[in-house]
Amino acid sequence: MSYTSALETCSVEVRRGVEWLKSNVDVDKDGAHYAEAFYVLEKFDQEFVEKYLERAKDEPFWKYWSIGEVDLRVVGDGWFLAKLGLHNNSFYMQELSNMKAGQSRDGWFSYYGESHADVLRTLVLLEPESDYTKKAVHCLIDDMEKDGWWGEIAVGVLALTELDYERYQRESNIAIGRLLDHKNEDGGFIYHPNISDSHIPCTSWAIQAISRIRGSHDSSVQEATNWLKQQQNDDGSWTHPTRTRPGDEERYRVLDYAATADALLALISAGEGAKISLAEVEWKETLTNQRIERTKPHFIHTSPIFDQRMHVKDIYVKIKDMLNSAETEIKILSPFVDVIYEDIVNLAENNPKLSIKLITRPSRDIQGMRERIAKNVLDLLKIATRGNLKTNEILHARIIIVDYKEALISSADLTRDQLIDEFNAGIWVRDKETVKRATDFFDNIWKQSEKKK
Repeated sequence: MSYTSALETCSVEVRRGVEWLKSNVDVDKDGAHYAEAFYVLEKFDQEFVEKYLERAKDEPFWKYWSIGEVDLRVVGDGWFLAKLGLHNNSFYMQELSNMKAGQSRDGWFSYYGESHADVLRTLVLLEPESDYTKKAVHCLIDDMEKDGWWGEIAVGVLALTELDYERYQRESNIAIGRLLDHKNEDGGFIYHPNISDSHIPCTSWAIQAISRIRGSHDSSVQEATNWLKQQQNDDGSWTHPTRTRPGDEERYRVLDYAATADALLALISAGEGAKISLAEVEWKETLTNQRIERTKPHFIHTSPIFDQRMHVKDIYVKIKDMLNSAETEIKILSPFVDVIYEDIVNLAENNPKLSIKLITRPSRDIQGMRERIAKNVLDLLKIATRGNLKTNEILHARIIIVDYKEALISSADLTRDQLIDEFNAGIWVRDKETVKRATDFFDNIWKQSEKKK
């Protein structure tokens, strides 16, 4: 969608605000403190944002309002910078490292005013499982009962929902209740209990948080949106509340960019941004459902006796399907093998370019009635895999990986008793991250194993 056509579907207020931002931000002058404004503009004009992103390669882009080693604009705008794709930049990574180093023992981040939720939201985006994130989440939740800046609560709700919407639904609802306790009759939200006037940034963030939890049609969202529209200047901008104080005009100019970007984000959250057709929505929903189907795990099992005494051989069937679909590579971990080997041999003969790697227990570990058969099977597999058969005496995992696209993790060895006659279960996945981690696990064992002699 072009810049013009995207704007045409927005409300009048959004159109005027976006046009003011695009006309007033100076892409050639400063740097990281524009992040929020450019995050908004990216939704309408990607080409305009490219120059801003190009400037991020230069160190001066990252230095503004610094105190000590921490760039305060990276603290406040870290999430927006990351969403713009700048989180892999070396300067950004250094600032993020500095911020994490400043986390208190109880998990709190504070550099300039109340910035904890800003840093938390950035960490949720970039490293949701890190100890820094976990400590910061506990700190935020524990602090929910204290009075403070209401914008901090609103950003905290956004962070919690982006981390795990279902898990933190109760905490998010409590936080929304606290926000609503400090809503003025005019529809706006206050900055602090001691300041009664409605506040543009806090109202903007409250709209984003409440619409995330209760939807854009919630009455409090609509009332706050109406108040926010009334605060828009004739030129399309919004004035930051501190503009009335004497001081650095350059600083206030940047704050007005932030206030305008805040307001636009709120209006977009309330449904006043660019519209798309119902057909496009339905198509995106279809693609999303397909993506979910590809990434969700599927439970499979072997059950000699199941519903109405039916014999289930899901694991056996899935393994054969996976092997037959292989195009470039098969990786197998199984302590013991005495079936499926014919499929592997046939695949190797029919597709000489197919890489097959197999790790199993040493021959000396094979005992019982099928000892001789199993040892012959390993000899055949050594030939079929062109020597890519290794043994490891402490192997216990059972995994099959095909083409870096799918993985089967189960309790079943590739033996008749475990694939046919016993109760075994497993998970089949196509999630890229899970398959990659399974592949890394296999490769590590491969390095530690010995080639079968």
